[in-house]
Amino acid sequence: MSMRMFRFVLTAFLCGTAIAETQPAEVAQLQRLAFLVGDWRATGRTYPEKYGDRAGPTTGSARYRWANRDTWLLSEVSLDSGFPYGVIVLVAIDRATLAYRAYAMTNFSSNAVAYIGHWQSDTTLIFDGALDTTGARRQRVTYEKLADGQVGFRVEESHDGGESYIPDSELLLERQGIVDSGPPRSTMDQEKG
Repeated sequence: MSMRMFRFVLTAFLCGTAIAETQPAEVAQLQRLAFLVGDWRATGRTYPEKYGDRAGPTTGSARYRWANRDTWLLSEVSLDSGFPYGVIVLVAIDRATLAYRAYAMTNFSSNAVAYIGHWQSDTTLIFDGALDTTGARRQRVTYEKLADGQVGFRVEESHDGGESYIPDSELLLERQGIVDSGPPRSTMDQEKG
């Protein structure tokens, strides 16, 4: 998707989201993401299957916060893996299906990747997105809520349409603080105060 097309689609999506009223089912689905809200220290590794000789340990930070009157989750991740890596992700609700829609941009590409997310279990959230127009190259991003309040984060890539995946990277997110923006609520509640 070209940058111009991405901006158009994102603008149309964002305008529609901002204008429409948030419904209770959407609020409940958004509240399931509250475990991510806050500031995190990130430690992990990148894998040679994806990064070759540049693979190895990585450290950095992540911030997840509510945005657009608590109707989106916005994240910013910055890592140093021997090379600087940054990604910004916006997550919203698909009003028709209540699935998560995520849009990610990195410092490596001016093209955004669109993902669809769903809960595999009460503790595992998976996002899947096509990295090319054929759908042969795919990326799967998995969040795992851990018992100690930490979050496991794993990225895998497929070159065969999702039949098999190679590891890209994995992180352990350790909480550093909480961004105080409150839980999502309906737009009607927000207007009341």
